[in-house]
Amino acid sequence: MHADADDAASLLSAFHGAHCAYCVTFFWEHMKPEKELAQARNLAQAAKEAKVAHVIWSTLEDTRKLVPLSDNRMPTLGGRYKVPHFDAKGEADRIFTELGVPTTFLLTSFYWDNLIHFGMGPKKGADGKLAITFPMGSARLAGIASEDIGRCAYGIFKRGRDLIGKTVGIAGEHLTCAQMAGALAKALGQPVRLQ
Repeated sequence: MHADADDAASLLSAFHGAHCAYCVTFFWEHMKPEKELAQARNLAQAAKEAKVAHVIWSTLEDTRKLVPLSDNRMPTLGGRYKVPHFDAKGEADRIFTELGVPTTFLLTSFYWDNLIHFGMGPKKGADGKLAITFPMGSARLAGIASEDIGRCAYGIFKRGRDLIGKTVGIAGEHLTCAQMAGALAKALGQPVRLQ
């Protein structure tokens, strides 16, 4: 079954007869918060119309709750966002709620896969040595392998209705960036320094 988050009719067709649905948008395909909100609305509306009994909405924190638009510690982008790919997903939570969709809000964490597929992994410096750059000091980064997200979603669905209306945060590990560099060095068989 093919469905497109921009095509509400295709989503309704895909959700028809489904008991559960995992809903996610991919901001990096278009990098437009407004489009992400429209896609989330399409997903929620289709799930409601198809009478899906349990939806998991893959969301993120709305950073504006911690850093208001008036706070100049971070720039405001597009006049409405501090971290567009977080804020739009967080803002979309209310769409599922307002439409009465039986939803569990799943807060994922940093994907370890970003170190491979998103250009965030070790890079060779001018000296030819590998390094990763994360401006986090000794703070820990919550992360998860993307394949584990599906396992977590499956666990939520297996629990039944008791997590509907709840927010569930998931992480596989909480590592310092120095620990990440050490793990990458071990996996790659060569030193990786942290910048």
